[in-house]
Amino acid sequence: MPLPRLVIRAAALLSFLMTSPGSHAQPEGFNYDESKVPAFQLPDPLVDLAGEPITQAAQWTHYRRGEVLRLFEDHVYGRTPTTAIPMRFEVLEDNPGALDGTAHRKQVRVHFDSDDQSVAMDVLIYLPAATEGPVPLFIGLNFFGNHAAIADPAVPLNPNWMRPSESSGIVDHRATVASRGVNAHRWPVEEVIARGYGVATIYCGDIDPDFDDGFQNGIHPLFYTEGQTHPAENEWGTIGAWAWGLSRALDYFETDAAIAHKRVAALGHSW
Repeated sequence: MPLPRLVIRAAALLSFLMTSPGSHAQPEGFNYDESKVPAFQLPDPLVDLAGEPITQAAQWTHYRRGEVLRLFEDHVYGRTPTTAIPMRFEVLEDNPGALDGTAHRKQVRVHFDSDDQSVAMDVLIYLPAATEGPVPLFIGLNFFGNHAAIADPAVPLNPNWMRPSESSGIVDHRATVASRGVNAHRWPVEEVIARGYGVATIYCGDIDPDFDDGFQNGIHPLFYTEGQTHPAENEWGTIGAWAWGLSRALDYFETDAAIAHKRVAALGHSW
């Protein structure tokens, strides 16, 4: 199974995490006051780890760029596992007459299985009904379930754990009918499909819930080796898991003739 192929880690998902509901619970001693940051010197990106200057474009392309990416993997986002796990797509709905006939709505469940464990994420897709041939598509994660991204009664309430939010209709860590469409202002589905594009979204908690239980939930345990109970220090965390999940949605798009899978853009919505 390939590594995440959507270029989203450094921008969209970092913004998503830093502004998500879970970012309100900061570890003890966090600091947002720049005046309290001690003096430091940023490393020169054009000097490699051996102290040698990078003076040619080929040095950057074939050597230093990879070195920098590995540093980000080890010290920022963590390394994404390369182990392949069984994956299958279940089309829950395929409705070409959604939203008063303007949209083709698809709901696809992506199953991930490993030994006796299984995790699934639901991908909600809207495509313009009037457009023939594959269409380009925007994809992003949402905070409170696919049903919160649009006031469409055909989208079921997500049953999984969610961060409590009275204003978003989340009670006892679960969605209620009051949460339907609460984030629709961030997902202008009708406008997007009217312009000939598709929209897809996934609840981030399907992939990895945004709370710390030692990575015993979500997809992380599916990749643990024998005796492992937690990602290693240089292995992926929540951001890496979300990026991986978005890339697995892209795996499905490659099988759907209605989607131009080479023209997919990942986006993130901040609070």
